[in-house]
Amino acid sequence: MDDERSARFEAAYDRAYGQITAYAVRRCDSPQDAADVVAETFTVAWRRVDELPEGPEATLWLYGVARKVLANHFRGDNRRRERTAELDAELADRYGHSPDTQVELDAIGRAFRSLPDDDRELLSVIFAVIGVPPGNPGGYGIDRTQSTPVGDDWVVWEAEENAKGVIQLLVTEERLDKNPVYGGPRDAVIQD
Repeated sequence: MDDERSARFEAAYDRAYGQITAYAVRRCDSPQDAADVVAETFTVAWRRVDELPEGPEATLWLYGVARKVLANHFRGDNRRRERTAELDAELADRYGHSPDTQVELDAIGRAFRSLPDDDRELLSVIFAVIGVPPGNPGGYGIDRTQSTPVGDDWVVWEAEENAKGVIQLLVTEERLDKNPVYGGPRDAVIQD
């Protein structure tokens, strides 16, 4: 019985594989999607091999299965796109507006400067650019500190808080083999 079912499936597969593949390729956006559709079509055929007609009618039956698999694929893609659009809109509402005009930045600067010294100090971050010995044996020295942010490509290795509550970020301009603060693995950096 199993040999008969296998033979029926193999005959349908051999006869229709190229046609079903071409059908899927014409309708999908990528070869990977087409391969998924073909695989799912023949998976359904294997699960329902007792319903699989014999001869050329098997190809028509497989086209019907492929059409339904494609419909499911497109529905899934549409749901994914809708969810992505919803998430994009939510993130844009939450994080999308940043002060990018000079007027906004000036207003923020005026508000910051109008704060009492203690409050301003609490809101400040100091960037400590650290110097690392050649070969990075561990250990570091602070070359300079600055209140202006460093570039996005700089690496933040550690954050410290001084006695006044000011955050000091220990940074280097390049990624090193070892964490210079405590000599641990290179990837032990602060993540956003």
